[in-house]
Amino acid sequence: MKRIHVILAGVLVVQIALGAFVYWPRSRAQGAGEPALPGLSVDSVVSLTITDDTGKSIVLRKAGDAWVLPEADDYPVLSDSVNSMLEKLIGLDTGRLVTRTEASHKPLKVADDEFMRKIEVGTVDGQSYVLFLGTSPSYGAAHLRVAGQDEAYLTSKLSAWDVSTAASSWVDTAYLSRSSDSLTKVTLDNANGSFVFTKDPDGNWVLAGVD
Repeated sequence: MKRIHVILAGVLVVQIALGAFVYWPRSRAQGAGEPALPGLSVDSVVSLTITDDTGKSIVLRKAGDAWVLPEADDYPVLSDSVNSMLEKLIGLDTGRLVTRTEASHKPLKVADDEFMRKIEVGTVDGQSYVLFLGTSPSYGAAHLRVAGQDEAYLTSKLSAWDVSTAASSWVDTAYLSRSSDSLTKVTLDNANGSFVFTKDPDGNWVLAGVD
């Protein structure tokens, strides 16, 4: 084997070993096992901004005891869905250390400008937390990093799928639910005018003004 081939083979082995060292999840004993977002509680959170990897974002804000979409005229949000996600968020810990190097952030998709999800949390006392969720190396697991820290961790408690930027994931899409048998008249107003539908004695719907 030529000398150059030996050198290239040696370089390749070093790169593989370095990659394994940087990205291989450390054992739980190597992490601190402390809360990733210390001091945060479900009741203290009053706002959430979630941004995905396409740049799309959604804002959730607390109004009294309820949650709303402030950018959609305070449309009501399912509080149970928000609280469930917050409990997962608060449960994140530093028990499974993956890397301490900034160079690993982009490959793991937990960088400030390259991520799967960016979660910005505002609290009632004016504090703010920013968390990045990244790639999923296995089913039910995801990389995470707290803004301002080099360390990235692996968690099975929260993934990008749990924090959607689609409004339909946070609201009751059935705005109004009524049995069709109970309706006898429906009025629809739009840019084309007003349309009145009535139910005749035989149960057929008729549009007013149309013979």
